[in-house]
Amino acid sequence: MQNFPSRGRLAHLVKGIFIIPPELQKDWVWVFADLSQIEVRILTHYCQEPSLVEGYAHGLDIHAATAEAMFGDRWDRADAKERKTLRSIGKQLNFSIVYGVGPKGLSDILFKGDGFEPGIDASEDECKDFIERYMTARPMVISWIEKTRRDARRTGVILNAQGRRREFYELLDRDTPMKVIKGIERELTNFVIQGSAADMYKKGLALSYARFKREGLRIKCINTIHDEIQYLVHKEDLERSAQIVKVAFEEDAAPWCSTPIVMDFEYVAGGDMAWSDKKDLTPEIIETLAKAA
Repeated sequence: MQNFPSRGRLAHLVKGIFIIPPELQKDWVWVFADLSQIEVRILTHYCQEPSLVEGYAHGLDIHAATAEAMFGDRWDRADAKERKTLRSIGKQLNFSIVYGVGPKGLSDILFKGDGFEPGIDASEDECKDFIERYMTARPMVISWIEKTRRDARRTGVILNAQGRRREFYELLDRDTPMKVIKGIERELTNFVIQGSAADMYKKGLALSYARFKREGLRIKCINTIHDEIQYLVHKEDLERSAQIVKVAFEEDAAPWCSTPIVMDFEYVAGGDMAWSDKKDLTPEIIETLAKAA
């Protein structure tokens, strides 16, 4: 399921196959709970880059803010279409730079696009310039990456936020080839961020499941895909179930995280809607669905 196309026409066709089981269509809702930008939020916790901290504290568009910081006057002069392009560059850098993506890798990522918008045909030289601009605009991100690598080279060990460790003793061996060292250094920050996110995700699942069971709610966890959890929920239990999921993931699963965690909700209801038709689940929609039960 994790290898499904996530966006674009092919994704719409594939996801259009999946519907709520016919016997549950009258009283149950298919809910998609997604951890919003969790990797960049954890990165912000670690690096304490002021602009990222401020942005998440006030609910700003982090990718647009990154593009604005990178491109300055060009952003100010840009029309809506160009700003969308610049934001795409900022977005890809926010997600990619911490994993050691180089100019060629960034060029490939930008060229592929995100499924909604066409890709950006940026040369390696242009991407090298984008990376340098990012480093200038987000210096605390780069400082944290370098510190993490220095600490690992000194000890041969790296820890994630929950204290889970991974050993890289090749870094202590003077005979380890530089190519191997560079590969390991790219894995270091990946482990810290994705390892922390994965452990947080599992804790949120365990906490929410225990609360569902304790309160006797009619809810079934049917799938997990990357940062998304999919549930089937009885309409009468929808409001309480969503509250439990929000508290479990946003408050209780990662008390160590200084960056606000946000869980977004979408839904599918009835027999005419498929996975490809999911929509935002708002408090008003929850109230409407509960009344229809």
